[in-house]
Amino acid sequence: MTYGGWSRSEASSDRDGRATYVRIRRQAGVMTSTVSVGQFATMTHLSVKTLRHYHEVGLLEPARVDAGSGYRYYSLDQLPAAQLIRRLRDLKIPIADVRSVLLARHPDERNVLISAHMDRLEAELAETHAAVNSLRVLLDTARTRAPSPAAESRRLPRSASPTRSTQAM
Repeated sequence: MTYGGWSRSEASSDRDGRATYVRIRRQAGVMTSTVSVGQFATMTHLSVKTLRHYHEVGLLEPARVDAGSGYRYYSLDQLPAAQLIRRLRDLKIPIADVRSVLLARHPDERNVLISAHMDRLEAELAETHAAVNSLRVLLDTARTRAPSPAAESRRLPRSASPTRSTQAM
């Protein structure tokens, strides 16, 4: 069946038994498989909102965008790139650096970028350890200096004591 350039549509089931539709389109004599943005989101564990954002910033462009509706379709060939993007983002790598990793032509170039991020994370970790240690010192100091509640007594300064004129009010 041909509809809007599509040569056929196949249905299969995912793990939960829900139908997943893969559209196969013939482009320049080559068969390509695409899925809707929602299906691609499910396959990659990225939200539709995230996929839209990645499209807007040029990180992961859909294989095709419907001119009338603006609906996005992704190629199954894009799954490895999407999964790598997800993994790198889970590792707190900024989008600009993820783009650079994806565009790196040589493994050494990619490794330099990842190492630089690792160095930044290690510096943040050292700062966090220093802050935690400072907080521990504050807690330990507060515990050793805290007077017992029964032994504490305070006097108001003379200027702060109530006068007869203020007591009458």
